[in-house]
Amino acid sequence: MTLFSETPEQSQKLADAAMDTMRKAGVPANPMNFTIWYAYCSGRNPDLKTELDKLQMDGSEFTTELNEQIYGRHFSFDEEGELVGQTSNNIQRSIDEIMAAVSEMSEGNSGFSEKMAGFSNDLTQMSRPEDVGVVVRQILSETQQVLSQSKALETRLNESSQEISSLRTRLEVVRHEAMTDSLTGVANRKC
Repeated sequence: MTLFSETPEQSQKLADAAMDTMRKAGVPANPMNFTIWYAYCSGRNPDLKTELDKLQMDGSEFTTELNEQIYGRHFSFDEEGELVGQTSNNIQRSIDEIMAAVSEMSEGNSGFSEKMAGFSNDLTQMSRPEDVGVVVRQILSETQQVLSQSKALETRLNESSQEISSLRTRLEVVRHEAMTDSLTGVANRKC
């Protein structure tokens, strides 16, 4: 989407109008302020136009701080970028936790396989029936531990899945808010 598509003549008229309006409002002619007032004069950003009209009617002084706030609200993506960054970091943290849990389980399964191979070897070398009972109890104990670890992993994966789903929803809300005018609900220039 092109924000400004004026011809050179039209853009010169807008630039002149912006400079004249800035002069009348006592706004210093710097690139940030020019961006604000050029957009104002173009009429393409209704939110900006409404805000500046109200400030002018109230007789507000366009201080450096006020100009920076206006620019931040209408031309900066810092806040949305920060929210997206935080959400991305949280998603990455959840994925890292999942990978650590899966790795831990994989190591546990490897150890379990080795123990089962050892038990199998023990069983083939046993001659007394009472020794078989001891090995079977050890097998059951190891199996219970693996089942317990599997249930814990399943719980962690479910929790992480829910958190990622929640973060994905939050990211979608931030994206929607960044592209929608808060007053009208219509897509804004960021969209």
